[in-house]
Amino acid sequence: MSHLTLDELQRRVDIWKEENGSWAATGRRLGIQPSSVRGCIVSAGHAGIDIDLPVPAAGADNASDLKPTDKQRYQDTINRLLAEKRDLTRKLYEQEDLRRLAFSLAAAPIAPPHWTVKVIKEKPSLECPVLFTSDFQYGEEIRKGEVDGVNEYNGEIAKMRYELLINRTIHLAFNHHNAVYPGIFYLRGGDAISGRIHDELCETNSVDSVPAVMELCALECWGIEQLEKKFGKVHVISIGGNHGRMTVKPRHKRYLQTNLELLIAWGIEKHFVGNSNVTFDTPISGDAYFQIFGWNILMQHGDRMGSRGGAGFVGPAATIARGHKKLIRQYADKGLIVHCVLTGHLHCPLELEDGFANGSLAGYSEFAQTLRAKVGPPVQWLLFFHPENFITARWKIQLEKPMPVHTPENWVFA
Repeated sequence: MSHLTLDELQRRVDIWKEENGSWAATGRRLGIQPSSVRGCIVSAGHAGIDIDLPVPAAGADNASDLKPTDKQRYQDTINRLLAEKRDLTRKLYEQEDLRRLAFSLAAAPIAPPHWTVKVIKEKPSLECPVLFTSDFQYGEEIRKGEVDGVNEYNGEIAKMRYELLINRTIHLAFNHHNAVYPGIFYLRGGDAISGRIHDELCETNSVDSVPAVMELCALECWGIEQLEKKFGKVHVISIGGNHGRMTVKPRHKRYLQTNLELLIAWGIEKHFVGNSNVTFDTPISGDAYFQIFGWNILMQHGDRMGSRGGAGFVGPAATIARGHKKLIRQYADKGLIVHCVLTGHLHCPLELEDGFANGSLAGYSEFAQTLRAKVGPPVQWLLFFHPENFITARWKIQLEKPMPVHTPENWVFA
């Protein structure tokens, strides 16, 4: 599906409502497939357009084209979807109860703030910056001697790099990019803390998990405050990563509710209660699907993108590209179009055909040394989205000076 303007989405919603929620009838009027109609309606909902998706009943227009032998299967699908809806609603209630009791937070907002999707036609230079952060792994300690002197990381270095990330974001946006900004997206892409998922991390972390949660929460609150001062509005979207989980083995059910990173997201939100300039979205699924000026963005940490393993000398690029393709296909099956995928996890900053893979704040580590991975500096992405021209600029914000050339004479051995 090509990119649709808000006016076109509204027109399709109006036709859909005139046809009483019939995908088939709406598709015939628009000349598109019923599944594409559903994608349009869901995209319109994410864009803040008033919709009311009805659940089709057996014998309705939507089922009239089915063969008699398929009608029971159709009804079984409806029953299954209704059951899934009840289960999801129950989980949402549990999450809202925890938000209210532990953090005194109101129910999570469903619609994004209006400025994130509204296009101001009289401002042709309008663009929206997106700071994509991930893989801070705050609390991890990387010892210089164990990586031949090319990197070092601990709590103090993490704070210095984070402050540099915020300051360089502001500097690049206002001194190297000429545009009008309605606000900024601050994306939290997972693996914010080092966690305790491996025995060696439990033994070597410079900051343990709970103190890491508290310290990083305070640090990111400072960063968001700086962004608010310069950009006026900040929309914060948080997902979890594998390092924050509270179980040794990965689990599929209640992915986010069993992740310490949820506490960071809620702690940051608690800090900004009453501040309408800073808004939040922490999707319970662990995937973030959102819009910027009508462009559909999908952020997933990368540990669940359906693609693992390396690809020889190509490195992680091939497995990331394959994962992006699988994510786009799966969301298309849900009737949702994805224009850009954002993932982290593999600490490899890349621009690919379907999106971007992020670097890390920690940088080159002992684990990367063992894998014989490519040596590189700590990097995070800053992207600029335009209503018509998609991504107009992208910056790899480098958070350390280029590494010097090392020889055996100046290697670090202690």
